[in-house]
Amino acid sequence: MFSYFRNWMLPVKKINQTLPKSGLIYEIGSGHGSLAYELAKNFSRRQVVGIDIDQAKIAIAKNLFVNSNLTFRVDDAKTFSYLHCDGVVLSDFLHHLKLNDQVAVLKQAINKLNKQGYLLVKEIDLHDSWRMRLSRLWDWLLYPRDQIYYRSKSDWVKLLHQLGLEVKVTREVVWFPGSTYLYICQKK
Repeated sequence: MFSYFRNWMLPVKKINQTLPKSGLIYEIGSGHGSLAYELAKNFSRRQVVGIDIDQAKIAIAKNLFVNSNLTFRVDDAKTFSYLHCDGVVLSDFLHHLKLNDQVAVLKQAINKLNKQGYLLVKEIDLHDSWRMRLSRLWDWLLYPRDQIYYRSKSDWVKLLHQLGLEVKVTREVVWFPGSTYLYICQKK
């Protein structure tokens, strides 16, 4: 049930419009797999791979979301070995990692991203007042054991620029009360 609600609050249409229509696409921190499925289901020329460290979530994803161009793997984003790819999606995932691990994961992904590929990051803005507080409450309810490491929107933009990316920031889902910004990135 949460998987469907999650996609309802995500900018799935914008993500699908932005990503290449073919090629290898990773969703890192795919959880139960609903977004990875949305990236694969209407794009038969995409090969979508959902990665998550949680074996139980990957088992659910494999059971719920079946498509010939979709696979799920149990792996750790901090040590995952990417193949060269055309897109990487990190949706509400990076804030579950320490700040230095966020940078390391981004560097790994960018290193294997093809020149015309896209890195899409959906994250919470630390300075987004009540929206951030509401997002923090949801993180606490859904992941009570996790330490959470938010950054501000300006910090995300600065970091992504420092990592050699052109960045466009958009808030596609304005009706949703949580803090949700989409960072659309390509190599410079």
